[in-house]
Amino acid sequence: MDNLASIKHCLAQINANASSKDKDKDYKALWCTSRLSKLWSTLQLCAKSYQSLQQTQQSVTEHFEQLIKVIIAQEHKVKTPINVQMSLIQSTINDIINEIKDINHIINIDHLDDKNNKDSHSGDDDDDDERTSKVIESIKSCESIDQFIKIKLCQPSSYSDNPIDNADDGKHTQAHDHELLSMIRNHSQHTHQVPYDNTYSLKDVSVKIDDVKLKRIKRQIESCFKLITPPPSSVVTPKSKSTSTSYNNVGHIMMLGCLYDECHLLSLETSDWTKISSPTGEPLEGITTSMVYARGSVYLFGGDTSPTTYYQLSLEDKQWDADEIVGVGQCRYTSACFDGRSKIYLVGGYVEGECLRRVDSFDLERKEFDCVGELSYGVAHPITFYHNDNIYIVCGDCSDDIHGIYTFNVITKRTSVVHYLREFSLNQHDKCCFDGVDNIFIHTNRSFIRYTLSTNQMSKLAMLKNKQVILRMERPMDHS
Repeated sequence: MDNLASIKHCLAQINANASSKDKDKDYKALWCTSRLSKLWSTLQLCAKSYQSLQQTQQSVTEHFEQLIKVIIAQEHKVKTPINVQMSLIQSTINDIINEIKDINHIINIDHLDDKNNKDSHSGDDDDDDERTSKVIESIKSCESIDQFIKIKLCQPSSYSDNPIDNADDGKHTQAHDHELLSMIRNHSQHTHQVPYDNTYSLKDVSVKIDDVKLKRIKRQIESCFKLITPPPSSVVTPKSKSTSTSYNNVGHIMMLGCLYDECHLLSLETSDWTKISSPTGEPLEGITTSMVYARGSVYLFGGDTSPTTYYQLSLEDKQWDADEIVGVGQCRYTSACFDGRSKIYLVGGYVEGECLRRVDSFDLERKEFDCVGELSYGVAHPITFYHNDNIYIVCGDCSDDIHGIYTFNVITKRTSVVHYLREFSLNQHDKCCFDGVDNIFIHTNRSFIRYTLSTNQMSKLAMLKNKQVILRMERPMDHS
């Protein structure tokens, strides 16, 4: 009660001071000052965040509106020649049927009534399409022109709503000689004017749809928008509403069975293996160094069975996509490395008994290949790493009898020797890995060495006796 009395006295003093001095109330003297400060700072954060979210929402809406406009424009561009061709054929069908009616009148010496004879329809496009569909069904159901005339034109009562209906409710008036002669003359002139000799313009057109590219574009659109959330420590939300985000494509080891038509993924989080069928359905050969991880996917370039094709395995849905390697040479025993941003570099290879000097790139955003330059020597199935604008090239089989660590600078396009390994004979059977920071580890059948880039020093490490090294390890550098 004493505490309550003290609070009431404090409140009375604050109200009295505010009234006498005509000022705002001074809440600093209250017990809840710290709480009010926290409420005010949180309220300001909410206002700022909400305003920022409104701007982000508007930006997302504008980008999707632009995408929708592009898609609608492309749809119109693709469908316009189709619609033009359909209108031409629809008009031709009506003209031919009207001519068949004219011939039928001449054969039967019937009085020609232009009002009832000609097909002239006014209405919306849907009605025209429906009428045309019925006409086409009638044409396809008949095996000859005689059957078409006999069944479809001479039985109007059965097709009273059909545009080919020539119904006069069964009433026929015989044409006079002059009228008959006029009908024959008009038809003869029409025959010369519209011979229908060249029907090329009446053939259908088709659209080739690249389903693989379309699927890839859909995935590109999905990857264009990435929600960025602040660290959990900076989010002011009740614990009951907190959420966690997990990424299924982080922390996997991929094993390719070169003698089997299957692959396996090991999750480092659950230690579970996932079996995935080979992208080709056949044993994978010539791709031991052309596999690389980038932006949530594993990429395979070429191989013995498909040297002009590359494959993308999404670690999110475990599905393979395939597309052609266009603009650069085929990939057999080529090495691939990721620059951590937007490019995968393809180095060397082996085609028709020759080691290649090629250095090409694959742009992950454009999904296109580009020529970058050439090495000063040819090399097949080397192991490559990207670091500070340089592609480090180790092991492999060389066209020249040289052994060491080389670099290719993607800016200057020059090949340089980093370190000669005169005491070692490196080849395709040797294993190598890069720690992503400063060290390259090389394992041969005789030694295990570490080369440090910053100091240019070589160190010998202890080997495992009588053990076969079968893994290529590389720390992913995904900065995208």
